[in-house]
Amino acid sequence: MERIGFIGLGSMGKPMAHNLMKAGYPVNVLTRTRSKIEDLLAEGAVWCGTPKEIAQNERCGDHDAAGHT
Repeated sequence: MERIGFIGLGSMGKPMAHNLMKAGYPVNVLTRTRSKIEDLLAEGAVWCGTPKEIAQNERCGDHDAAGHT
């Protein structure tokens, strides 16, 4: 199954990404404030450090909020 990239996980994006994950889709995520999506990361979402990583639609590395590996 293809990974879905999701940029912007605010009041609308976060529930949408969560619903995709509940439906079984693997999700890569990027948002300004990583701490606000720790619950999604704990459920299996994969943090991407840049929009380019999201666009490449592959499993991203584990980056901290500053983009360091």
